[in-house]
Amino acid sequence: MKISLKLKAVAVVLIFTMVLSVSIVLISYNTYINAFTAHYESLAASIAKSTATVVDREYVKTLSSEVLKVYHRICDENGSTPDFEAFSDSDWESYYAEFEYITERPEYKELLNLLGKLREDHDIVSLYIGYTDLETMKDLYLVDASAEEQCLPGDCDDIQEEHIEQVKAGNYEFPAFITNYEKYGWLCSASAPIVDEDGNVIGVALVDISMNHIMRDGRNFLYTLAAITAIMALIMILLIVFLISKTMLEPINKLSSATSSFVSGKKESDRESEISKLNIKTGDEIENLSESIKKMENDLNTYITELTEITSEKERIGAELDVAKHIQSSMLPCIFPAFPERQEFDIYASMTPAKEVGGDFYDFFMVDDRHLAIVMADVSGKGVPAALFMVIAKTLIKDHTTPDRNLGEVFTTVNNLLYESNSEGLFVTAFEGVLDLATGEFNFVNAGHEIPYICKAGQSFEPYKIRAGFVLAGMEDMRYKSGSIVLEEGDKIFQYTDGVTEATNPSNELYGSERLCRVLNENSKKTPCEILEEVKKNIDEFAGEADQFDDITMLCLEYKKRMDTEMKELSVSAKIENLSAVTAFVESAVDEYGCSMKAKTQISIAVDEIFSNIARYAYAPGTGDVTVRVGMTENPKSVTITFTDSGIPYDPLEKSDPDTTLSAEEREIGGLGIYIVKNSMDEMNYEYKNGLNILRMRKKI
Repeated sequence: MKISLKLKAVAVVLIFTMVLSVSIVLISYNTYINAFTAHYESLAASIAKSTATVVDREYVKTLSSEVLKVYHRICDENGSTPDFEAFSDSDWESYYAEFEYITERPEYKELLNLLGKLREDHDIVSLYIGYTDLETMKDLYLVDASAEEQCLPGDCDDIQEEHIEQVKAGNYEFPAFITNYEKYGWLCSASAPIVDEDGNVIGVALVDISMNHIMRDGRNFLYTLAAITAIMALIMILLIVFLISKTMLEPINKLSSATSSFVSGKKESDRESEISKLNIKTGDEIENLSESIKKMENDLNTYITELTEITSEKERIGAELDVAKHIQSSMLPCIFPAFPERQEFDIYASMTPAKEVGGDFYDFFMVDDRHLAIVMADVSGKGVPAALFMVIAKTLIKDHTTPDRNLGEVFTTVNNLLYESNSEGLFVTAFEGVLDLATGEFNFVNAGHEIPYICKAGQSFEPYKIRAGFVLAGMEDMRYKSGSIVLEEGDKIFQYTDGVTEATNPSNELYGSERLCRVLNENSKKTPCEILEEVKKNIDEFAGEADQFDDITMLCLEYKKRMDTEMKELSVSAKIENLSAVTAFVESAVDEYGCSMKAKTQISIAVDEIFSNIARYAYAPGTGDVTVRVGMTENPKSVTITFTDSGIPYDPLEKSDPDTTLSAEEREIGGLGIYIVKNSMDEMNYEYKNGLNILRMRKKI
């Protein structure tokens, strides 16, 4: 007859012993601490009340009146309560100086002397008198007789939130409470109001009593009690372990030793495993466990062989997918707002990748100062090849999108370049549009992609029927035609990939264009960011628990206002003798814009520095042309000056700023002029594009 292993187990006894020991320690410790806590709370409250009774009320009333008079004057001069947290050391010195005369008053000295004697008589840490100012919600110090770090009159703390309502109701006496500060340790604190003959509160007596020694004694008591209890529990546990070691632990240790050698046994396939050598005959559940482990070893050997092959293949595929996902996400603009300085438009885009890597991508960028380009595309296929092809397509489209270039020509060129390197037989559906921020003209080209939805101001979203050309990289020498539409202020464009309309629910139903159009129109008055969030939320609700099989990529652009583009242009040879002509041209333009004299002077200095550098170095030792454009924008009213030349590529903004703390003899030569320009302009940026150096400066006028 087998004896149940439960009868041999003594785990319940061990747990009971531990619980009982811990309970005894905690109950005893809490009883000890609670007794002393109650005593000190009563003592603190008694001292606070006694202090409030024995102090001279007229002295307190005089001090509170003087402190409040100075404090309120400072608040009035500041326009509000001073930001004490931002005070520097000099600010504090100036602030305390306003109250310094109070410390010389006899009332202050008498009260300070009295509080000091009371503090010494009762052997306490702090004893002070304050006043609660309900107008600024501050506790002001009047007299502080603390043993260390005495607060001066006028020093203040914020009223604790839990006391605000009581103070407003006229209750200034709070129950004693205990706190633990890193700096002061354990303190028992209490307060009592000081009232005049009419019952009005003229101050509050506060007391802090150190409880560090009590808490230290409590910890010592806890450690001693815990040690005694632990010794008793240990003796009981040792007795129990001794009884069960022969009947339970030894067989279990044999099982443990055999199973721990399972992996090493696998490496030596010719050697008989330790598990197969087990011969445990205990007549209970341990014997059953031994037989089960032997059977498990045989099953695991078969399973490990199969799992090794499957795992190796999954790791290879997973590594490829992770690389592709990282490439895809790192290539997309994801900082919003994307152009915080631009008031003419608002744009937002998002991509939610599927479990498997796809080739969706979006992009948006400024072609120049007045043209914004948006791109939405979808590469066929999955995995690393599609992700890499996406990188190539995105780069080619952006690089070939230049000012005044027909978008049909852009896609024609990109198509041929993609076709040449398309060894995997992939293709791309793509849509690109370029918005003229000044006129609202929106030129676009479509290569087999989804048609966009357009919402005219105050109306609803509708699909914009445009003819789609052939996909990119599908056939060489395809010709693409661009189209255009004029957008008005307040119009919105929504573009997406097929992962939106082809999302499925558990019933295998497609999300479809009708649902998309309905959600867009329900949220047409919202911002682009909010529109995309609502569409994604609706797709998630529709899909439910169904897996996402394709990337969900969306972009929304709102044309908010037309750009002020009154541009003036001058092209001259990049020679130093043309400096005066360029300076006169810029000054004449900014005069028309109503530029202030200070800003005009700073602009003239900047133009002199930039043009001089171009004339001296851009084409050396030869010569060439430079074009200067001047324009004005509103909100904020600013002048933008652009220098364009085809000389040697050079970014002056990359040069490190000179150390102005050094003398002229100690500083390195050069760099001071561009440093002055950078500090006088509100914005500067440089780019090298299509063989041109383009340097832009913006100055608020």
